[in-house]
Amino acid sequence: MKKIINCFIITMCIFLLPVVVKAENNEIIIDNIELVEKTGNVVEIKEPVIEGLKVYYDIKLKNVNDKIKYKLVIKNNSKKEVELTIKELEKNKYVKYEVEYENNDKIIKTGSTKTMYISMRYAKEVEDSKFKDNQYIENNKMEIEINGNNEENIENPDTGLLKLPVLIFLLLLVLVLIIYFKLGKKSYFNKISIFILLLLMPLITTKALEKITLEINTKITIEKIIKEEEKEEPTQEVKNQILYAFGDRSDSSITTYTDYNELVSAEGHKTFIKTEVDGSNNDVSKSVCLVLNGNLGCFKNNNYDQEKRNLKTFFGVSNCTVYSYEDHGNNIEYTQCRGTVYDICTASSDGYVECEIVNSGKCKVSYGDSVECKVSSGDDVVSQ
Repeated sequence: MKKIINCFIITMCIFLLPVVVKAENNEIIIDNIELVEKTGNVVEIKEPVIEGLKVYYDIKLKNVNDKIKYKLVIKNNSKKEVELTIKELEKNKYVKYEVEYENNDKIIKTGSTKTMYISMRYAKEVEDSKFKDNQYIENNKMEIEINGNNEENIENPDTGLLKLPVLIFLLLLVLVLIIYFKLGKKSYFNKISIFILLLLMPLITTKALEKITLEINTKITIEKIIKEEEKEEPTQEVKNQILYAFGDRSDSSITTYTDYNELVSAEGHKTFIKTEVDGSNNDVSKSVCLVLNGNLGCFKNNNYDQEKRNLKTFFGVSNCTVYSYEDHGNNIEYTQCRGTVYDICTASSDGYVECEIVNSGKCKVSYGDSVECKVSSGDDVVSQ
């Protein structure tokens, strides 16, 4: 029986005693947080997060002297005046942290609030070797102790004889003491009396073993500035080139022009072939062109539905006629438009397109991209 009682007492000491010395705070709170200043290229990645007396910031800086400043309002609901004291600030040569108090007063009176300002400034440029993927990230922490005035620790509001587990524990000890007394075990009675007395002393006088602390946690991301010499040269987009010729440009005897007016002026032809060429000098597309009344019209092969509309737009609907015929069981449609009796362009559903100005020239592009041009005086088209 005696061993069981002793084991019970030891067990209760282990599990109940720590409860009464745990520091807690429900009376000093962060009442408000507000962004008051942001300069340069500062980016607030996330809005500040408040968890009890902990604040979390997530900020991005880019240029030296970029700065961001927040206002914190601390409220004191306790029955004592308290004082704010910076306990710890991790030193960092790149970012400077500053704390300012309203009216330079660190005291928060009972039932009142205190405004403080916390700012972060990019103070010294980060060395290139510190960057990873063009970013340097640092996580920092600043602790501000909340002490009773005159730097006395604030009493733990949950210590003392008012806590229910403590009362239960003491009642159990008194009960065990009575049992021993009734059994006439005076030596045990004396020992337990001393034990209770020793327990009561810290329970009555205990204060918080931890000071209440306001914790400022910051995640600062510094973005590397890419200097001009480090910037990759943008890839120059090679634009396709447009060439004009009275015939197939691949023929070495044919002269090509980048301006169709030069071709008209030099050779007198008002019908010719327009070829779109890519950066590797490959043909992208071919069209037959016609200069009529000073206007240029070009019509691609193998693009009948679109070129049918383009012909009607260029010549006028009333000057265009749509024909059809059968070729080996296939219905072939073609559209023919005239400017005058001498100016004719035709586009066919089987892919070819051709234009002719009588006594000036006649050019054709087939569905297979072959090119034919000749000085025209009749209806036949011969290879150049």
